[in-house]
Amino acid sequence: MTDRVPFWPELASEAQVSIGRWLAGILRYTDEFIGILDADGGIAYLNRTASGRKPGEVYGQPIWQCFDDEWEPTIRDAVLSAVAGEAQCIVVTQGPQRHQLRLSRLERTDGAKALLLIGTDVTESHRTAKALTVRDEQLHLALEASGMGQWRWRLDTNEVMGDARARAIVDWTEEGPAQLQDVMERIHPDDRPHADAHLERILETGTVLPLEARIVVDGRIRWVLGTGRVLRNDQGSVTDLLGGMLDITEQRARQAQDAQLARLQALGRLAGGIAHDFNNLLMAMRGNFDFIGEAPTDVEAIRESVADGVEAIQRATALTDRLLAFAQRSHVPREDQDLREVVTRTHALLTRVLPPRLELTLHLDPNPVPVHIEAAAIEQVLTNLVLNARDAMPDGGQIGIRVRRTFSGPSDAGRPTAVPPGPFAWIEVVDQGPGIPTDAVDHIFEPFFSTKRDAAGLGLASVHGTVRQHNGFVAFENVLEGPTSGTRFNVFLPLRPDDATPDPAPTAPRQLPQPPTGRPWRVLVAEDRPEVLRVVVRYLERAGFALVQAADGAVALEAHQTAIRAREPFDVAILDVRMPHRDGPEVARLLRQDTPTIGIVLMSGYAPSGKPGMASQLEDLQPFSFLAKPFDETALLVAITSSLTDVG
Repeated sequence: MTDRVPFWPELASEAQVSIGRWLAGILRYTDEFIGILDADGGIAYLNRTASGRKPGEVYGQPIWQCFDDEWEPTIRDAVLSAVAGEAQCIVVTQGPQRHQLRLSRLERTDGAKALLLIGTDVTESHRTAKALTVRDEQLHLALEASGMGQWRWRLDTNEVMGDARARAIVDWTEEGPAQLQDVMERIHPDDRPHADAHLERILETGTVLPLEARIVVDGRIRWVLGTGRVLRNDQGSVTDLLGGMLDITEQRARQAQDAQLARLQALGRLAGGIAHDFNNLLMAMRGNFDFIGEAPTDVEAIRESVADGVEAIQRATALTDRLLAFAQRSHVPREDQDLREVVTRTHALLTRVLPPRLELTLHLDPNPVPVHIEAAAIEQVLTNLVLNARDAMPDGGQIGIRVRRTFSGPSDAGRPTAVPPGPFAWIEVVDQGPGIPTDAVDHIFEPFFSTKRDAAGLGLASVHGTVRQHNGFVAFENVLEGPTSGTRFNVFLPLRPDDATPDPAPTAPRQLPQPPTGRPWRVLVAEDRPEVLRVVVRYLERAGFALVQAADGAVALEAHQTAIRAREPFDVAILDVRMPHRDGPEVARLLRQDTPTIGIVLMSGYAPSGKPGMASQLEDLQPFSFLAKPFDETALLVAITSSLTDVG
């Protein structure tokens, strides 16, 4: 028995013919040119040529004659190496075309040497590769010019890889990839929570937004801007983050310098405006005092001069209040209000005073808009905005006021960038004027800056100060859509929860308690401004108090110690908040240690929140009374009464 299959020569010959025809068909339609070369590189067979000539025309010729002459040495060397048994792969040209040639040795049964040639047209792929190389080089040059570094974060391994520039920015000198935690530890501690939250948001939403953060390098602070994009797998899950980072330390420094210069310019305008307005008021005061001195017996002239002087003082007080509102230092008593009612009252007043050429419309939220505000201050905000709109439309037009509740989202139109998402009361004032000029946009809320010739320039500055004092936000935009243009001002105030407990109604002033039998109330007055001290002393002397005066905090403490040694402690201390050597709250605290029942009255030209650290000191002093300068005799007596009854 045998497993060999019988061989019929006739069948073998027929099969060879069929296979030959089949291979010929393949060779005819393939995109590559395939040939047989002899050991000297001569062409024995070729299905097609690279030059477009018929294959029969090149039989017997050396293969290098089918290509540009410069490639003859290269092709000769490749033929010799292939005959020796080393397969070769070279790229040559024929005119504008590029071809890849692969040569390998064929083993013939008769022992003769031959080569198999396979050629491929790589012209297009070469162009593509060259274009990619040029693009990569351009990108590299652009990155070098911009100073941007490239990074990649792989979520599966938590590894961060970066190019040389990125590693230099974060001062990463170790070889190989870094763990994300190691990179994040370079972020400044104050910026780390924000950076962590930023990464979490990226993983949750798949959206990458630019992030600015500080990193600490060798004890120095460096600002870095990072941005990028996410890569996803077939299931849509984020697998990688790719991005770039840029050292913006110098840019930040320039921005800080520009901001400082802008603040100095604004301060110059502020100083000039204050000097201008107060010089006018001082002129009125001085002139009237001169008139009184020149005619001491003319009662009617004295009365007229006093009235004019008091009016100048009231105007100075109003100017100071507006300046303090701008500086966010005025004392603002607040109460629970429905903002719709506050705006409705203001709208009714403004409707009566606006000229007939202007139409003032009002749209109110159908639901209550509860806020915790000083109503008069917000009324003044709305009045300033409407009067500003009036001045922008000398030929008439429409001013619209809208009040509504809103939940400000991250991308809401009209929402200032500084406004965090959340519930707000929204006041919108829209006019049909020409809009705010481009060169005034950056200065519109600065004090004493105005686009109107004769305006004081405090209206919008006080609007900004009052709104910020209420923990709110104000912004504006030029309206371009619709048939008319104009300006829209948006005021956002924190919305009070509907179930908040309303403030209690104010109680009537209390009567001054009776002093101990046989003596008047003993009062210590400390004020470093002599002219103010004289006025306060005259008020108190007229009320019958026993007084001791002090020119500063240290003198006040000496007077207190003297009174303690004499066993005649003071009943009330009236102290200026800011004094040399010892300020008012510090003196008050020391007085309370020796005399816990002493009444404390603090007086100042600004609110308790105006001086850094003062609020906590005043909180420790409760109970106490506060007087905002300027004040009159009645306000002083009410404050003394409150201080005595609160500790009694």
